[in-house]
Amino acid sequence: MTRPLLAILLLLSLITGCVESPSKPTASGGSSAGSEKVVAATPEEPYECDSDLILEPHLPEECIPPEPSEPVVQKPMEPPKPDPIIGTYLGYSTETARTRILRVYPDGTAGSGYSRNSLRWKKKGNVYSFYYVSPEGQMRDYPNFSSRYQEIVGEPELISFGSNQSMRLFEGLKKSNDPNHLFDHYRLSPVGSDRGSWRCVNVGRGEEMSGSLWEHEELPDYGDSLAECESLCLTSIQSWSPNSTCPQDRR
Repeated sequence: MTRPLLAILLLLSLITGCVESPSKPTASGGSSAGSEKVVAATPEEPYECDSDLILEPHLPEECIPPEPSEPVVQKPMEPPKPDPIIGTYLGYSTETARTRILRVYPDGTAGSGYSRNSLRWKKKGNVYSFYYVSPEGQMRDYPNFSSRYQEIVGEPELISFGSNQSMRLFEGLKKSNDPNHLFDHYRLSPVGSDRGSWRCVNVGRGEEMSGSLWEHEELPDYGDSLAECESLCLTSIQSWSPNSTCPQDRR
């Protein structure tokens, strides 16, 4: 055999020995090619979420803790608002020169003076009806008077209507939202049963009257101060009954 031919045969033998035979799967999950063993790739090891080793901005997404949820703040329940009519009123008669004090309480009671047991009130829409209650606790079937409530600057809050003979029509100015509010308001009253002597009673502070000038309702009998009331006694009482005495006459 010539040398060139021998070299060609040797080269072909080397090429044939380098070609891989088909691989066969192995029990370990790899494949065999002759004596060689190919192992399948395994998943990456999980990251260690250790903030001492990795700064937070560089932590993998699965290591970043979730944002804390917003705390739920529950507002306390507000107590129901009282009815706007609750409070103390100074009423001025639209028919006579008289005043009255009306105290309206949240439990449905009311009083024309400091007492809270002489009247009951009921509401229907914007109309408030007031019923007389006897000393025995019996309430009349029909209202003594009814009123509308309003909140207009410069206007009275209460406008009464539908009054019977025992209760005069009046307009009420609200003095306070407190039905027990005390204030100075004087009215002329006889001294006991003696209608020849008169005194000034501070009905705005709960003092009780013994009577009034009911037979002369055109004469004013009230004042916001003791001095004003005593002055009215001279002009009202003594103009009607010259022999009557006023508080300043008895000093």
